[in-house]
Amino acid sequence: MTGNVTKALSREEIEAIEAKKAAEAARPAPPAFVDNGKPRSITVPLDWPMTYNGVVYKEVVIRRPQLAEWRQYLRDCADAVAERGLGADDDVDQPWVSVPAVVYNALDTKDGLKVDAAQDGFFGESSSAPEDESSPSP
Repeated sequence: MTGNVTKALSREEIEAIEAKKAAEAARPAPPAFVDNGKPRSITVPLDWPMTYNGVVYKEVVIRRPQLAEWRQYLRDCADAVAERGLGADDDVDQPWVSVPAVVYNALDTKDGLKVDAAQDGFFGESSSAPEDESSPSP
């Protein structure tokens, strides 16, 4: 035998482990989206597929981002511009887009415009200011 030593846990250590497990079990499940019949992603087939770093990209999948990742993306863009100047934010990956920024920026113009239009479809609903419900309708 190689001298393995087994140590029994003390009562305090066992109680601490049990308390931790009980606290984890008591946590509520994370928030989840309810199916409202609307798609949360869209797939844009590329007329001009690309290859990068050994991966062939034939389509771009765009999903609706969560607010936290959108905010982080904006911070990352601001940091990139502060560190490297204007245009550096073009190199920041959008985590809700299935291709890295380097591929996104290299897309054929027609394909890139299709991807941009698909993103606008997701963001277009929320990009305008909310209407004031107390204002009379025109």
